[in-house]
Amino acid sequence: MKTFTLNRVVDETGVSGTGNVAQGVVFDDGTCVLRWLTATPGTTVFASVEAMLEVHGHGGKTKMVYGAERPATKRSDSLTKTRRFPGRGGKRETSIAKLDRERQIVYGVVLDPYIVDAHDDWISPREVELTAHGYMERARRVRLQHQVDLSAVVVESFVFWYPTPDDYAAAVDGRPHRIWKMQFGNDLIHSGAWVLGVRVLDPTAWAKVLSGELGAYSIGGFGVRTEIERVPMPEVEVLTIEAPTS
Repeated sequence: MKTFTLNRVVDETGVSGTGNVAQGVVFDDGTCVLRWLTATPGTTVFASVEAMLEVHGHGGKTKMVYGAERPATKRSDSLTKTRRFPGRGGKRETSIAKLDRERQIVYGVVLDPYIVDAHDDWISPREVELTAHGYMERARRVRLQHQVDLSAVVVESFVFWYPTPDDYAAAVDGRPHRIWKMQFGNDLIHSGAWVLGVRVLDPTAWAKVLSGELGAYSIGGFGVRTEIERVPMPEVEVLTIEAPTS
């Protein structure tokens, strides 16, 4: 069983607002239950996550952000990258956004500084950048379910750019700034987001990618959660750009 938060980046209807608008649960049999956090809360049951997103996904303008996984009878597989710290563990899971079938490469947004997670936390642009650089410098490991080393190679890693150097500097300092938003495969990408491309060499794992059984990145780490003063996300102006057609 998995819990998640529905994060609305753009409110097309003007009803629910933006940010975390609902909480949900995905049961072991795939059933998806959604509980709205609006002024008039309600609960809706869907046969699957896909059915729920078909109604409420709004073409990628609303995203599912998974919380901590609970033990399940059967778990879907995920590509994982792990960074270890002393203390307690935790994970963040994000769906694979694009596939290059010819070269057997999967692409996905590993961390996005403008998405609030199920614990109402967000990662600053500076921390996302440091994590991306630290992984490339010291790790570059790809595992299956955080347990088994996978025959796979990191072939691409980048942090999506900002409209201007001044916007980047303001983002790092926590001041008001502008960001880009662009469609990236079946996902949305914002400035400051870390995108990873992995070539999957293992034939069994690649077959699972093609079938949809293996469909997400899951970044894992260990640390001690310490209460600190909550810092609000700075004011952000979102600029939309058209994604390349090829």
